[in-house]
Amino acid sequence: MFGDIAKMAHKALYFLFGGTCDSIDRTALWTGIAAIAAFVAIFIAWLELGSTRKTTHADFVKRFNDSFFNQGTRTLLTLLMNSALEFNVLEIKDKDGQQIDRLPYFKIEKDIANQLKGIVSIDPEKTGYSAFEIDDFLLGYFDDIGWYRKKRIIDFDSIEQTFGYYVIVCYENEEIQKYLNDEDNKDKYSDFKFIYKELKKN
Repeated sequence: MFGDIAKMAHKALYFLFGGTCDSIDRTALWTGIAAIAAFVAIFIAWLELGSTRKTTHADFVKRFNDSFFNQGTRTLLTLLMNSALEFNVLEIKDKDGQQIDRLPYFKIEKDIANQLKGIVSIDPEKTGYSAFEIDDFLLGYFDDIGWYRKKRIIDFDSIEQTFGYYVIVCYENEEIQKYLNDEDNKDKYSDFKFIYKELKKN
């Protein structure tokens, strides 16, 4: 039995490294060993790279998560989800009463907002949120998430678990839809729409 195994091993060495069954080509032998060692090293490096990518990805999601859940975003989300914001367009006029510009904004419904005092911090003198604030505190983040998903910087599971609820609730909000369909927002927030549709499919 052991003799058969020895013969098989000898033939395997012959097949891999050349020479005869009685004389192995030492150059071929060491070349083969070096090749196997290189393959093992590459495989280990590949495993370590995968681990590094996972760590980097987790760190990126954590930092993005921390930047999203700030005080301004929390207040805006609370107002939006409690129907305390109404989309409007402010007409900017010159001294002669002629319209020279328009400012989309979200008016704060004071009757509702007053009921939230002590729960969220709202400046009593603030009457609304400009389009810039809506982008900075909310929709800009969702648009970024959609872009990151397209570029595979953030995986779908991370998006769904961390931001999915907020993306869907905000996109389906009636006042947000009015804002998205406003003439000033033509061709904007396409990545926000993309990630909403992907979340709804799953």
